[in-house]
Amino acid sequence: MKEQNADKRDNAKQILLIIVCWLVYTASYLGKYCYSCNLNGIMGYYGVSHADAGLVSTMFFFAYGAGQIINGILCRKYNARFIVTFSLVVSAGINLAVFFLPPFFTLKYLWLLNGFALSFLWSVISAVLSKYLSDKNLKKAVVFMSSSTPIGTFIAYMLGALYSGFNYFNLSFMTGAVALFALGVAWFAFYGKLTSGRTYGESDEATAKEVGADETVLTDKKNTRERKNAMATLVFLGVFAVVNNLVKDGLSTWMPSVLKENYGLGDSLSIALTLALPFLSVFGAFVATWLEGRVKNFVFASAILFAASASLIPIIIWGKASGFILPLCVFALIALFMTAVNSIVTAMAPMYMRNYFFSGTLAGILNGCCYLGSTISSYGLGKAADEFGWDAVFIIVFVCCLAALFLGGVYYTIKKSKRL
Repeated sequence: MKEQNADKRDNAKQILLIIVCWLVYTASYLGKYCYSCNLNGIMGYYGVSHADAGLVSTMFFFAYGAGQIINGILCRKYNARFIVTFSLVVSAGINLAVFFLPPFFTLKYLWLLNGFALSFLWSVISAVLSKYLSDKNLKKAVVFMSSSTPIGTFIAYMLGALYSGFNYFNLSFMTGAVALFALGVAWFAFYGKLTSGRTYGESDEATAKEVGADETVLTDKKNTRERKNAMATLVFLGVFAVVNNLVKDGLSTWMPSVLKENYGLGDSLSIALTLALPFLSVFGAFVATWLEGRVKNFVFASAILFAASASLIPIIIWGKASGFILPLCVFALIALFMTAVNSIVTAMAPMYMRNYFFSGTLAGILNGCCYLGSTISSYGLGKAADEFGWDAVFIIVFVCCLAALFLGGVYYTIKKSKRL
């Protein structure tokens, strides 16, 4: 009886830990995307071009991506209670500084620091969840944590639309600062209690299969062929991560500008309509779980999602004459598919493979690859729009999806030849 009660208490702690981690990472998107969702207002206030405004986001994504890799490697040595609190409080201070609309040239340096400050979160949170969750709750955490990105993005863009409607777009930064500071205090206060239960080590092959991981990846560590398979899978996922965020963050960053400049919509309405992207993307984790459960392979599942996205992009170019509704729906579907890829790469692979690799390190490296794509998308796509127009941007995105699909074909061919 006592043992059953202890198990119930431990399970309750695990559920609460998932919820707190979800709140922390969701709040981080308020501090992360409050700049991107207000690009139109920022370009108008400061009188700068797409490329100049996009450079600030590029600085953020560069620091965030590099920091992810560095922190992924070092996170084993971190005190999770202090490092997450530090990350949230520092980002809150930076968002507060931007609220006061300092000179434009300072924004890229402030947002660079913001990117590095927030780069601690994902690898540390992934390591914490992997360490303190049972296999059953880990599966719940993968789906739950994957929803934090689209929901956090949705809230950031919703607030951006609201504040832009009242001509106070900078209130987004104040909201982000308050949310980050509050979650930083909550994390510091409750972390010890939520992680006072048992810890979980490596699971056996049967458990790995039970949570839905790729059978060829999650087998005996000592098997040389399976180690080769695992490493090759991670290389392909790393490349997919770059393409994924180039497309995903490229869409979310520049969608308000596309709606404003191609279809003559106002700033507030453009941002509000962009909410369709993260709203539909909330279901990305479920799509990823369903698809990976059927194909039983992270790379194959991702390639299928890239193929679906590539098939939709021509509709954006050819259908723009009919108004903004059709392109907006297509953008939302692509965002859904890219969020599903993101869920596979940054959540499913690191956590399901915890019996083979350290989850925090794997999460940091793969998420760092994601934000290499984000770095390219912010400045690169903005520059392409300045020089050649938005159709050129859509063609670039189309080619990137095709390239990912081609790599999926290469992986399939190698695997079929039994070299993996």
